[in-house]
Amino acid sequence: TDLYPYQREGALFAVSAGRCLIGDDMGLGKTIQALAAAELMAKLFNIQKVLIISPTSLKYQWKTEIEKFTDKPVQVIEGLNYQRRQCYQKESFYKLINYELVFRDIDMIRSWAPDLIILDEAQRIKNWKTRTAQYVKQLESTFAIVLTGTPIENRIEELHSIMEFIDRRHLGPLYQFVHNHRIVDESGKVIGYQNLQS
Repeated sequence: TDLYPYQREGALFAVSAGRCLIGDDMGLGKTIQALAAAELMAKLFNIQKVLIISPTSLKYQWKTEIEKFTDKPVQVIEGLNYQRRQCYQKESFYKLINYELVFRDIDMIRSWAPDLIILDEAQRIKNWKTRTAQYVKQLESTFAIVLTGTPIENRIEELHSIMEFIDRRHLGPLYQFVHNHRIVDESGKVIGYQNLQS
C-alpha cells in the first residue's frame, strides 16, 4: 500500500533509530508504520522474528493487517500452556501475544528470542509498579518499536516508564527525572512541570 509522507517518515525513523516510540494520535496509522518498519528491517538487517504485544482485543486486528499488507506468516499465541508452547515452536515471522500472557510465557518468549518487539497501546506499561510492566521490561530484543496514542495521561512518570522499555538509560534514573521536571508546592503536591524540551 502507499504510505502517507508522515507514515513513511515514522517507519524510516523507527528503522534508523532501532529502538523508538511512535506517539501518533488514534487513526493515523501507527500499525502500518510499525509493519513497514518491520518489513524494512527484514530486508536491511535480516530480522526473522517479530513479537507484537497488544491488548487481547487487538490481536486479531493485527493479524488481519499483517495478512493484508505483508506476505509473512503470522501466529496468534493463545490457549492453554501446552498449546502456547506449540505456537512458539511453529515457524512464523510475526507472533502476536497479549500483555496478560507475558509473565506466564516469559521463558518461552526468551527461548524464541525475537529480533524486534512491537508494543501496541504501550500505555499498558505506564505504571512501573505493575506486574505487566515489570515482565514486559524484562524482555530483550535488538530492535523495539513502542506505539501509543497517549504516552502521558496523568503523570510525567508514565513517559519514563514507557521509555524504560526502549532504553533504560535514556531519561536517567526516575528520581532524577522527576526532580528535573516536576514543580511541587510546599506540601509536595505536583503543581506543574518544567524543562520539558530537554
